[in-house]
Amino acid sequence: MPEPQPFAILAPVPLVHLESSAEVLVAQVSVAFGSNSYEVFNKVDGLRDGNRVRVLIYVSHEGAEAQPSYMVKWRGWYVGQVWNDDGRHPEEKFRPPSATRLRG
Repeated sequence: MPEPQPFAILAPVPLVHLESSAEVLVAQVSVAFGSNSYEVFNKVDGLRDGNRVRVLIYVSHEGAEAQPSYMVKWRGWYVGQVWNDDGRHPEEKFRPPSATRLRG
């Protein structure tokens, strides 16, 4: 397996999706979270040279900027993005059920 990169992604994710992702991880080895920050991930893809990148995840607070008091409580690996016309991962089995319920 390629070596991880010497940088990480700090990612805010709504608590509902973090909790819901546990259902996905019972049957799958990974979960796909959506993001509108495609420019960030395009840049990461250009820097990562095909290697995985550590992701440090904290609970997002809608409408609020990140604060020093927010704590990273989850972690994972970014291994790439999957493009789809409507922005959703094309394989529902990787999406948290909460994301499916919200967007249909």
